[in-house]
Amino acid sequence: MSDYDYSLVPPRKWGWYVENDPGLHCPADKVVELTPNGLAYTGECYNPNWGGGYTIGFQTCHEFMANGPLAEQMPEATAFEIRAHLEAHRTPGSAPVLTLVVRMPSPEKRWLERCDCSLDGAYLTTTPGTPQTYENRIFQSPIALGKHHFEAAFITQGEPPGIAYSKPIDFEVQAGQHCTLEFAVADRAATAKITLTEAR
Repeated sequence: MSDYDYSLVPPRKWGWYVENDPGLHCPADKVVELTPNGLAYTGECYNPNWGGGYTIGFQTCHEFMANGPLAEQMPEATAFEIRAHLEAHRTPGSAPVLTLVVRMPSPEKRWLERCDCSLDGAYLTTTPGTPQTYENRIFQSPIALGKHHFEAAFITQGEPPGIAYSKPIDFEVQAGQHCTLEFAVADRAATAKITLTEAR
């Protein structure tokens, strides 16, 4: 997935202000925080009626280096500084990879709309598959070595629509391992299976 490991790059935060967020139509402060697992984007909207903090998304360092920042009006100087920081501290080699898989037992009756989840306290941006599919690979990304904490809620559509919660999951990956979290989603709960495999 990547020829570099970014998990040991020193953590940092970068912030910027925009006069008008095109999605929220209000002034906003935006922040990107570099974590061992990637870049977490958040914002603070200054609308007097409904403003407040909000989550923007998550991006791997590999995605940032290949495609640039998420489309959040980041100044070019800030993007240049982040890129220089990553290039200065990354190390050759591949990090472990986390894969999230969701299985729907009866996709013709209930299917996955989205997954709200966090890894080590940072919200992850997931991409569910097409509606009414049995298996959904919703996320795959390099992560840091060591211990991790994961939480998730699965929003489903069907008759009736619903939400299923997974118990918090703690897992650990060693050098040369990849981790797959496979969830079986029922009406109100999701059970997880953890599989560790050796990287090829």
